[in-house]
Amino acid sequence: MQEEVKPRVNVLVNVYDAKSGTLISTQQTHNLVVDSGLNLLRDAIQSGVISPVTRIGFGASNTPVGPTNTSLFDEIVRTNLSTTIPSNKALTCQYFLDDATANGQTLREVGLFTSDGTLYARVLLTTPIPKTDLVVATFSWTLDWGSV
Repeated sequence: MQEEVKPRVNVLVNVYDAKSGTLISTQQTHNLVVDSGLNLLRDAIQSGVISPVTRIGFGASNTPVGPTNTSLFDEIVRTNLSTTIPSNKALTCQYFLDDATANGQTLREVGLFTSDGTLYARVLLTTPIPKTDLVVATFSWTLDWGSV
């Protein structure tokens, strides 16, 4: 019996009080590898060349996620990931959102981008994050190519 391989993406977000370090909230959601992300995988198989996922972006839009998305709808900031960790059939991308980034904004959408700016995957947060200097967050985004 053959395994069906389907790219899946999962995001775990922990929001903390920046002063005390107290966990305020946790959310976990599944999101979509968009068409441009699937085309990146195709190109890697066909040519052996791919622009790596190195950046994360945050936006304020609550526009539904769709396969033809090529960007965030209301991008606030895009920055380098803190780290990427390869494992068996997966890659975990992590980012620490500090107390100085995106203050005064409400974060509703998040995207993973390649080094050349191609959107790989997009998600709407289950609970928007009103960002102030009193709020920090960790994002752990696992790209999983295991069997379904």
